[in-house]
Amino acid sequence: DTGLLPTEMEAQGLLALALSESDQREEAIESVQAARAIAQGIPSRKLAFHHHLIESFVRLRLDQHDGAHVLLREGLAIAREQGYLRGFIWIPHVMAELCAEAIGAGIEIPYVHHIIRTQCLSPPAAADDNWPWPIKIYVLGSFEVRLDGQPLVFSGKAQKKPLDLLKALVARGGGGTDQSLIAQELWPDSEGDVADSALRMALHRLRKLLRSGAAVQVQEGRLRLNGALCWVDAWAFDQACRDLELESAHDSTRSGSSAAHRRVFHLYKGEAFATESLQPWMLNARDRWRVRFLRAVRIVGQIQEDRKAWMQARDTYESGITADPLCEEFYQRLMACHMQQGEVAQAYAIYRRCRDVLSVTLGVKPSAGTELLRKQIAAQSAA
Repeated sequence: DTGLLPTEMEAQGLLALALSESDQREEAIESVQAARAIAQGIPSRKLAFHHHLIESFVRLRLDQHDGAHVLLREGLAIAREQGYLRGFIWIPHVMAELCAEAIGAGIEIPYVHHIIRTQCLSPPAAADDNWPWPIKIYVLGSFEVRLDGQPLVFSGKAQKKPLDLLKALVARGGGGTDQSLIAQELWPDSEGDVADSALRMALHRLRKLLRSGAAVQVQEGRLRLNGALCWVDAWAFDQACRDLELESAHDSTRSGSSAAHRRVFHLYKGEAFATESLQPWMLNARDRWRVRFLRAVRIVGQIQEDRKAWMQARDTYESGITADPLCEEFYQRLMACHMQQGEVAQAYAIYRRCRDVLSVTLGVKPSAGTELLRKQIAAQSAA
């Protein structure tokens, strides 16, 4: 390999990255090709690695994921063989995005983790739990904490308050919460000074439990989890929902099969803190995430119906019913999907399911809209 780098080639590479970031993506590809042309004939593995990284980043911006993955696979294989950690141009957020993409696509994961750790890369906003976070916290469905990929085993009463503090910080969101408020929530029967002292002790024990003094930050009287060290499934779910809602507002044709849609349904594994002893401060967070998931079900289900993707829509509405068995709207949409496919018996089975759940749980009958669908099912059956 040669250590020489023509200035014009470096400039073309930087230009390609800048153009891709500013939505001039076709021009960015031209700059990548110009940089490759300048380096043509130079026998350098590092140059190939360098150009593969730049072009894969540009193609990701063009939504050409297959082509980007081919380049990433080839480039990162060279990096692993030669021990490269960076190209000639070093822009941390670009490398972080490429590493996140590679992890998601299953490309050279051990070596990508090595690059992330040795180069101290900060996770991009869309990084999921495949990123090598030091601390991962799961609250949707069952509660779990992982430290460096290994489950943290809790035992004994001594850990209860530190873990309650952790759950409360998750429930409050990434912006954190006022120290005095969280002290009152966790120690409602204690006076102010006593509660504050108990909070300081719980905070000390929580940091020790998470093996990091920086995992929980205190600033201007507020407590929050350190987003650079801690990944939380519920917060990632919130971001995926925001992305989905933004997509549906701008381009509804993509939202029924987009990455945001897949993240939403992958992350929501059930009610928050479902396996934990219910505390009053859990309720708002649990309801907030459940309502957000139901909104995502409506968005995605409607888009799939518009595309006549009836089987996908059925799966989506079944997910909604699992999250909220009393949501009559989802039974109606599920019945309609079966009717569109001529599945009269299945549609009527959904009606009976809805009727029985409403009767047993609430003591009410199906609404007029549901009964109208039942009549349509009967008419379709007779026809």
